[in-house]
Amino acid sequence: RYGHSCSMALTFQTERLSECLEEAKPLLARHWQEIALNKDIIPLAPDYQRYFSLERDQKLCVCTARDEGRIVGYAVYVYDRQLHYPVLWAESDIFYVDPDLRRPRVAHRLIVFMEEELKHRGVRVMHSRAKIEHPAAGRVLESMGHKPIETVYAKVL
Repeated sequence: RYGHSCSMALTFQTERLSECLEEAKPLLARHWQEIALNKDIIPLAPDYQRYFSLERDQKLCVCTARDEGRIVGYAVYVYDRQLHYPVLWAESDIFYVDPDLRRPRVAHRLIVFMEEELKHRGVRVMHSRAKIEHPAAGRVLESMGHKPIETVYAKVL
């Protein structure tokens, strides 16, 4: 783990995954190491072509946090018409902030930025996931008015 003191020259922006992916890959690897379950049987192997397809179809929203130009966090949501309701619905794919920069409310600010971007795109409902084993993300979401609405169960087969 590298040390990084936050300069607080933070910026938040939407970006095209195709333009920021290579730069984000080291942070993605740290994210996987910290958060992923069942790493011994489920390797990190994103299907980037599917992401690019979603991006081309305007169904992918990527927001980043940068500190002096360096990516230090990201939020990625997939959105589309909901199957049961006539509205655009966004589901979180991944959300992560460099552990060295979590204290100055970077996660909160990144989610606020994402909320505004999704609203701008016409999204009416935003679903976000937080792992039970990492409750800090859930606390951030709840502090912003997000409500827990269901429990997701998983089983490795």
